[in-house]
Amino acid sequence: MEATIEKTTRQKKITLSDKVLEDFISDRNKKPLKDLKGKISFRKDYDYKAMRG
Repeated sequence: MEATIEKTTRQKKITLSDKVLEDFISDRNKKPLKDLKGKISFRKDYDYKAMRG
């Protein structure tokens, strides 16, 4: 990332920093998959094997 920042203009540096910060915050706000255990239910007529081809 440092090499990228060195070769960009000031505005691009600000945009890049904003994007990195947004990604960091987004990752921190994601819930772990284990928290979803038991909270997802499927329709009784849902056939997951039908989608396999």
